[in-house]
This record gives sequence, structure tokens and C-alpha cells, in this order.
Amino acid sequence: MATSPCVHCGNLVTKCHFACPTCPPPNNRFVVCDRNCQKAFWKVHKDISHQPSPGIGPTITTMSEEELTGSWQNEQAWFKTHGSYRSAEWIVDCYRMRADDDVAWGGMNFHGLYEVGMSDPSDSHTKAFIIVKDFLKFFKLGIRNEVIPPSKFNFALCIGYFAPNLLVYAFEKEDAKIKWGGENVFSTGPSLRLTAETIYGFSCMAEDSDAEAQEQEERVEREVSEILERQLDASNFDASGKAIFENVGGKTLWTGLFHSLFRHYELHG
Repeated sequence: MATSPCVHCGNLVTKCHFACPTCPPPNNRFVVCDRNCQKAFWKVHKDISHQPSPGIGPTITTMSEEELTGSWQNEQAWFKTHGSYRSAEWIVDCYRMRADDDVAWGGMNFHGLYEVGMSDPSDSHTKAFIIVKDFLKFFKLGIRNEVIPPSKFNFALCIGYFAPNLLVYAFEKEDAKIKWGGENVFSTGPSLRLTAETIYGFSCMAEDSDAEAQEQEERVEREVSEILERQLDASNFDASGKAIFENVGGKTLWTGLFHSLFRHYELHG
């Protein structure tokens, strides 16, 4: 029987789908464990998602001029701006846009969804594994470089809900302008592209890459890859070790993400 992570606590459940009566489908259905988790999630969801905001883009937390002008130096300004709920979706788009930038501007660096498209593996397990592995590396770098605050970040909502629904689709700068109301690395506010550069440690532009930062990113990638090779099996993700997931939400959430992506590719190819 198919299971999905609860958007509040992250535990895998097989039923209790909660449909928000205000949000438009298909993004109005959430998985919850029980009535208690539904109530806890609803308090956050209704306060953030149902507030009217002018123009296109989500409502964001007001920041002082000092905080805004310090966004370049504050790696976690994006989180303070968007808050716990919105940031869970925003960081997925940050990853998706970087994956697109790395193909367009980074010397045809195919990874994640684009690696799936380029290599075109025949089985759903391999497709899901490629994306989960790459997204996991992104989170590992984000934690290591202190861009993603592990004690405050809503891993359950991000990995349990937004990631399964978004990672299988490409996301370009024009999409960011429509969805988030703009995207500019020179803005004093949060930028998807700039946040990704801080996470990876270097620009998506191949000629602008810092050699030391890129070496660090490649070292972390090798480290994650080696652990994944030892602990993960693309054909049996449930047998994975727990250690690799400890500071990024826990094994349960990532196992749920893998199975969600697997089901997507089984249905849609």
C-alpha cells in the first residue's frame, strides 16, 4: 500500500488526506497522520497561505531596511523573509532553478531532472534515485554552508509535500518571476539564484566559478556519493542506512520522497 509523509510530523501514513477548501487544486491536498496533526498544520497553513497580497507572488515577512541591505551577508535572510511555511517551497524552487541554470549557463552540467532527461534510464527506480541523490546533495551543502537552518526548517513540508510535487518539473527564471514576483541577484531581497550560489559556493556561470569552492562542492558530492553507494540501493531504498539523513529531516521523509517520485515515473514514464 502506498504511503506518504505527514506534512506536520513526517511520519509515513497511508490515508488521512486533508483537502484545503480555499487553495486551488491540485495543490490543496495534504497528508496528515490524524486530527491532531491536521489541526497543527492548519494553524500555520491558513495564516500564511490565505492572507491576501497585492500583485503576483506570496505574502512575505516585512524586513527592516538594515535587514534587507544585509541580505548579501546573511545567508539565511531568505528564510527569515519567507518564514517556515513559504521557505519549504521556495528552497525547492531554488534547487530547480539552479539545475536549469547549470545546463544553460554552467557548461551543460546536467544533474537531477536534467540528468534523467539526458541519460533517459528505462526504469523508474533509477530515475527517482538520480533526483533524490542530487536533491540530497543540495541539502547537505545547504546545511554545511549554514544556508538552511536545520533546527527551524520545515523538512516535513518541504520533502514530504513540495518536493514530490515539484522536482519532476523544470523551473526557469521566467517561472520564478511569475510565481515569486521577481528574480534578481542584485536585489536587496532574497534571490533564488543567489541563494543557490551560496549553497553550492560558486556561481552557475562556468567562467565565474571559484576553484576552491567548486573543489569543496565536488568533495561533498564524492562524500555523499560514496555513502549513498554503501548505504543505498536504487532497487531497495527502504533498506538505506539512517546516518546520511540525520541532519536533513530523517530517513522516513527521504524514503517517502523516493517512493513518490517512483510512483510518478511508473505512471507517467
